Parts: sequence; C-alpha cells; structure tokens
Amino acid sequence: MSEIQWKYAKNPNSGKIVSIEDANKLKNQAYVCLDCGGKMTPKKGPKKRHHFSHYAQEDENKCGGEGAKHWLAKINLKRFIESEKNIGTSKITNVKMEKKVGSGLIPDLEVNFTVAINLDVAPDHSANYSESITDKAYLEIVDKGPPSEEKIEKFGKRMIKIDITNRSFESIRSNHFLIDFITLWNEHINQLGSEKIRFYNEGVSNFGVPDFVKKYNCYKCNKEILVYYGYSPDDKYGNWGNQITVHDILRQGVAYTYRYVKKSNKMHWMNVCPYCDSSQSIVAIKNN
Repeated sequence: MSEIQWKYAKNPNSGKIVSIEDANKLKNQAYVCLDCGGKMTPKKGPKKRHHFSHYAQEDENKCGGEGAKHWLAKINLKRFIESEKNIGTSKITNVKMEKKVGSGLIPDLEVNFTVAINLDVAPDHSANYSESITDKAYLEIVDKGPPSEEKIEKFGKRMIKIDITNRSFESIRSNHFLIDFITLWNEHINQLGSEKIRFYNEGVSNFGVPDFVKKYNCYKCNKEILVYYGYSPDDKYGNWGNQITVHDILRQGVAYTYRYVKKSNKMHWMNVCPYCDSSQSIVAIKNN
C-alpha cells in the first residue's frame, strides 16, 4: 500500500472535516474526499494503519487535486496554530482554512494576529514607545507546484510559503515540518517590525509638527528635554484633522506617549521626560 493515505475526510452531515480516528461508518452515506468530492469509507482494521479510502480504485485514480499530503499539512498546521495561540512575539486571533478573501482568491490558511513593536522615542534611546500592530498573513503549502502568479501578486508580502516538496508523508504526519513554519513565521514578523521601524524613522510627512516642538526644562528633574504642544494624534477637530500620527511627533525626538492621568481619570497623550519618566503639564509648556 502507498505510504500516502488520507487521514481526513468531510462528514456529509455536518460538513466538518473529521480525522480517521474520530470517524465511524455511516449508514446509507459516505464520507467525502477533500480533493475530488468522491465517496470515501473509513478503514480501521487491526493490521493496517487507519485511513480513509475511496469507494473504488477508479475514483482514487481520478482524484488529482492538491493531494493527501498537502491536505494533511494544511490541517495539521491549522490545528497547531489554533492550539498555540501565541507564536514568538505574536498573538494569534483567528485562523481560517480554504476561505475566500477580499481579492476573491482562496489561500490555504489565513492567519489574523497582533504583535507589539517597540520603537525608540528619545534620541539617546532612554525611552521607548510600543505600538500594537494588527495584521494578517496568508499561508500557502507548496508541494506539487508553486502558488499561482495571481496569488503571489495579490497576497504580496503577506504570503508565507511552506515548502513540503522534499518532506515525506510520514514527516508531515509527525509534524516535523512545523519547525519550518515557525522559522518562516518569525522571519515574517521580524520583517514586519523592521518595516514599521523604518516608517517611523523616515516618515512620509511632518504635517507642520516641528513648528510646535521646543526645548523645555522638566519640572521634576530640571533636565532639558524636547516637548510638543500642538494638536494631539486623536484630535479630530484641529487644522490637521486625523492626518497627524504619533510617529510624526516621535520623529522629532519628543518623548510622547499615551498614559493615564489621575486628575482627569482618563487616558491622554502626554509629553514625558525620558530621564525621570514624569508627565509634563501641557498648560505649563504652553505658558513657558
């Protein structure tokens, strides 16, 4: 018997994918092949490894889609990601398999995640700002051939290709390929962080922010710092509206962050001393 066997099939009643270990013979119905949609039956004898088999050899010969190894890798990878919740520095929020996305294409897996990127705020790196990024990645299992040109174009930098071409079916069954995925995932996250830091450092515009930056002596430690006294990033009614971002302020060397203010019992954008971490009064700054 071939090394490659179907471990998963679709239950015709629920439409869910089931493992051979959880499958029982159905009365007057058959399990459905994930590739060709043909009828399958569970084989769970005492001698051979449990697997799903097409009803007839002719059906199996006609089944020529992604293949059992590809589907096994895809399902095992999905289950691994869902069970881990956190991979490296990223938090997984949702995983979808074989679901159409906005472009009309269907990736093997769509993974939604959040990750915190740390950015240096002060010129001497004495303070930093952490920004949470929400994004998605499209995972493509590469076995019989590469992803289509359309997928490569539409998914772009969000695509992560996991090549299992040279891995055996048993290697996929044993999840040895997951180390490849983890390595590729961490590289993807690091690249995302590098691009965010590059955007922070270079920026696209300053929206007049330098006109509202000046030197100021910290009220607590009396050291000279840079402060900003213009519209805040979430000010919707200023001359700049929503155009200004915290990056436009941070790029000027101002230690600027979002923190809780006890007096108002609210969160506010604040100038912060990078030496003693004390919040600076915007009223005092404007009157100075």
